[in-house]
Formats: sequence, C-alpha cells, structure tokens
Amino acid sequence: MSSTKVMINFIIVRHGLTTWNAVGRVQGQINTPLAPEGEEQAERVAEVLKNEDVDIVISSNLDRASHTADAIMRKLVKKDNVKREYDDNLKETNFGDIQAKFYLTVLEMFIA
Repeated sequence: MSSTKVMINFIIVRHGLTTWNAVGRVQGQINTPLAPEGEEQAERVAEVLKNEDVDIVISSNLDRASHTADAIMRKLVKKDNVKREYDDNLKETNFGDIQAKFYLTVLEMFIA
C-alpha cells in the first residue's frame, strides 16, 4: 500500500490600505474602498506573486479585499485555470456600534 502526499500551500494577503485605515477609523464590515496607496500596495503584492502556481483566489466580497485579490488575479502568469471565489467567512468582524468611529474616540469611550 503506497501513500501519496499532497503539499498544499496557502498564500495569505491582507488587503491594501483603505481610506478609513488612513484616517484611523474602525471599519469592521463597512464596505470601504482602497486608498490610492492601497491600490499601489495591491499592485505591488500582485507583482511579487505573479509567478506563483495558484489554483484558487478567495476573498471576502468587501471591496478592499476583493480589489486586492482581483489585482493579484490580473497579474498571475498561469491564470488560465485559476478559480476566483468569495467567502463571507473571510469578512472582518462586525464591531457593532464602534464601526465608523475613530479609534481615539473608541479609546476615550472605554477610558472615561
């Protein structure tokens, strides 16, 4: 009896900088766009990964994650059979009432 081992590699990439990251706001599941710097970051990571042998690209459907993943998909050299999927389980945590607030405001809420 022979056993076949399969190597599975995961490449995990965080989305680029968003407009809210740049000003210190809590995003949670609010759909915020990538800032121009975030778009550049997505393009740079895509350039680094372009020669990787990728079978599937998965992201949440939030714009910041999907645009970063799409940048990677566009650059892949071997992309003919690469699947693209969205998974809600990859969304950021819903932070409820603190979403959209500035981090400093949130800190003051708990310190006061």
